[in-house]
Amino acid sequence: MRAHLCFTIGKYIIKYNQELDVKSLRKLEKAFSWVKLLVDLDASLANKIKGFPSPNYYLRAFAIMPLINLAHHEIRNKLNDLERNLGDEIKSLAFSIIDKTKEEIEKNNYNPSDLFDEISHLFDYIRDLNEKEAEKFLSFVECFKIEEANHFFIYYALFREKHFEAKGSFKSDIFKERLKNICKSEPDQLKYSLSFTIYKDIENKRQEGESKPDFEFFEKVKDYWILLFENTNEDMFFPLVMTLSFILKERTYYNGYKKYFFQLIKKALEDRENSSNYFIYLNDIFPSISENNPDDLVETLLLFLEKGDPAKGYIPFSYEVKQKLIPEIEKIKNKFSKEKIDQIEIELKKYNETLGSNNEN
Repeated sequence: MRAHLCFTIGKYIIKYNQELDVKSLRKLEKAFSWVKLLVDLDASLANKIKGFPSPNYYLRAFAIMPLINLAHHEIRNKLNDLERNLGDEIKSLAFSIIDKTKEEIEKNNYNPSDLFDEISHLFDYIRDLNEKEAEKFLSFVECFKIEEANHFFIYYALFREKHFEAKGSFKSDIFKERLKNICKSEPDQLKYSLSFTIYKDIENKRQEGESKPDFEFFEKVKDYWILLFENTNEDMFFPLVMTLSFILKERTYYNGYKKYFFQLIKKALEDRENSSNYFIYLNDIFPSISENNPDDLVETLLLFLEKGDPAKGYIPFSYEVKQKLIPEIEKIKNKFSKEKIDQIEIELKKYNETLGSNNEN
């Protein structure tokens, strides 16, 4: 019943949060009073119902949904104009929710993932935080490793200071340092989700009709991407290598970032136990290597051959080498000197033309 009521109030708020005239704002004021009751931070509502558990994170998550529809800064500003501090109460309630949630989680040793989703969504609409508020919110996110909220570390480090100028200046130095420390820390799900956010933000710009990925965004985050790359493991491989595949297609970035490709190759060859999926993604980079610098593609092949056993015809990742790397080299043979072609053929001949006979993948 309470969940259905939250849904109904949410629809009611959406009906009146468009025009924002005085009549509509009075309706929203009333709706906010209902939402505060349903959030039930003091458990007064739950205590009236015999046998009803408190805290109930499932119902609190439902109560946050209509609050989200009130949380946009324009709506809060209009409510402040209607009644002194009324809009600010919405932000205050949001922080009361994270305070109470933190207290309850530490007491009950339980992480309510559904509630984390809604809290993250709520603060997507409350981005006009000052430095102290942002620090408190990000501490909550980092404490509980809330993956859905990872993008806020980027936002408050790199973008917030240019937004909401009417709220006053915002100094981002401490948030840049926090983001840097996360990138340098031991790999975990929060770091993975941060890597994935960078990749998807670049990819989404391209999907929205852009002919190239969003390198303007990458320029802002590149120092942090490098830190993620240099402090990673195989679990974070996918978003990092997919971002790298975009970067290496761009000539202006190629020479500066190809070293990361070779680092991945060497890591895969050294960490054989955990690298079975590496070349599912690295295959996509071979065409960019051949287009920008064919000699680097040969260097890649030689790295594999060095780790092989000619007597057994064994080459690491033999399927990928045979099906992806060598065909790419064959396409561009005319770009090599005779000496380079001879070098390739001599090296391959050592394997007695048994390349690919042992496919360990």
